[in-house]
Amino acid sequence: MKTVSKWTSFVAILVIALMSVPAFTQAAPAVEASVTEIPVNINQASQEELESLRGIGPVVAERVVSYRAENGDFQNTEELMNVKGIGRPTYERLKDHITL
Repeated sequence: MKTVSKWTSFVAILVIALMSVPAFTQAAPAVEASVTEIPVNINQASQEELESLRGIGPVVAERVVSYRAENGDFQNTEELMNVKGIGRPTYERLKDHITL
């Protein structure tokens, strides 16, 4: 019985200690909260800024930057679909979050 009560006490102390740490008591921020609310200028955005767009990771962001370097500025936002990895569904999801 002593072993069970020692473990019960240990677990209770551990729970109390963890509950006093803010990271364990606060809800995790939603993934969407990290998505930018300000439209991203696809002609000027850095790779990091492009990655702030939902669904755009490092590889596709690098492709956008490379596309700009090779072809110049985008003439319209739909031209973004010329970048490998950005098809119609991705563009439709992004179009309200990007600008020239």
